[in-house]
Amino acid sequence: MIWGANHNFFNSQWQISDASSLSPPYPADCIGAGQTPIFPVSPGSLQQRLTTMTSLMAFFRGNVGSGADPTFNRNFNPWWGIPATVTDETGMVQPYPTRADRGFTPPVPIKVFEDFTGQTGTSSYGFPNDASNITIVHGTVPNHDPSLRAGRISWTTAGPTTYFQTNWTAVGTGIFLTGYTTLELRISRQSSSLNPATPTDFSISLQTPLHATSGSVKLSRYTDPNFVGQSGNQSYLQGPVGSIDGGLHPILQTVRIPLRDFPGTAFALGTQVHGIRLTFDQTGSGAIYVANIRLSNQPVTHGPDQDTGAAIEQVQQGGAPALPQLISHIGMVTALRRLPAVPQLGGASGVEIEIASADIFTVRDAMLTLRIGDKYFTLSHYIGGDLHRVVFSLTDAEFASLSPADPIMVQYGVRTAGHVWNCGKLDKQAIAKK
Repeated sequence: MIWGANHNFFNSQWQISDASSLSPPYPADCIGAGQTPIFPVSPGSLQQRLTTMTSLMAFFRGNVGSGADPTFNRNFNPWWGIPATVTDETGMVQPYPTRADRGFTPPVPIKVFEDFTGQTGTSSYGFPNDASNITIVHGTVPNHDPSLRAGRISWTTAGPTTYFQTNWTAVGTGIFLTGYTTLELRISRQSSSLNPATPTDFSISLQTPLHATSGSVKLSRYTDPNFVGQSGNQSYLQGPVGSIDGGLHPILQTVRIPLRDFPGTAFALGTQVHGIRLTFDQTGSGAIYVANIRLSNQPVTHGPDQDTGAAIEQVQQGGAPALPQLISHIGMVTALRRLPAVPQLGGASGVEIEIASADIFTVRDAMLTLRIGDKYFTLSHYIGGDLHRVVFSLTDAEFASLSPADPIMVQYGVRTAGHVWNCGKLDKQAIAKK
């Protein structure tokens, strides 16, 4: 979520705001603490285009094509700070223009701790939760998918006895956190007079079956821990933000806490954990949404290193992290032809490799990928809607780079997991010309 953005200013053509303030000097109608409009007057779209350079462009460069560089996915991972600068379309280096709040689910196995799917007062595992000097209701979050559940928490007095604790086991029992690296949650402020103009903060700790604590960490340290941009662009827990017309919108931003950062972590990891406590001891009063309290084995020293098309392993209640299952199919190269003009290559010459299988190549949210040796190709199309046959298009240079007898596989993304088709070995001598 980009603070201060406005409709229709993501390109160089539309220069008039489509917000309600359509008369010069086009007064800003963004409201909410910290919500500084990118465009106090119109025209002008440079700053908003710069946000696109670090989002849409980063998404494609990080995930599309055989040369995708996954380090660009750091721009979406709140463990990494937003870039200090960004290069605009003319090649000029510009300061990053505004604050960006990010919600992010890592492409690794996760363990649900609390999704607020139970009745108010009951955890997602069916055990009673603990609460003191707060009000809490389980429900939905405005402007989010109605299937998403969250805890709506408010308090009027801060202190060590003002807390919410979710429990994933029965009283007197716990579960080891071995194998996990981070505690993660999504959080937003409500539209409430209980929230101060300054950022909201609170403490987070792990609780053992014997009511011992791992020691606490402060939320504010992890909302944007590696921030490198301009002062004021940090994603402290503020807002919600919006306009005078559409109202304020809560935005759930992801907070990722390395388990190693909890004081006494060695004790906590060597001891069973019964619950997670949010202690409202930093801000005098407040009203927030909390959702998706989870554990993951996401590394916190570098960005995601898998393709984003890989399915997220949702490890549900009581289960251990599961490894992706490999499902093998048989494929066959039914045609290998060099063409003087390949439509998928913009009319340039190239090579088409047609592969057929008795099992259909289903359409998924990950790219169907041809792997030959250690090289990957994703430019493909079906033949007349027949999902049993797929044709991959390679440039002449790409085909020349392949070695004879390289193994041929078809899979989804660059990760060899899930459905994989083994298609024999490459016979470069079998190529036909048309």
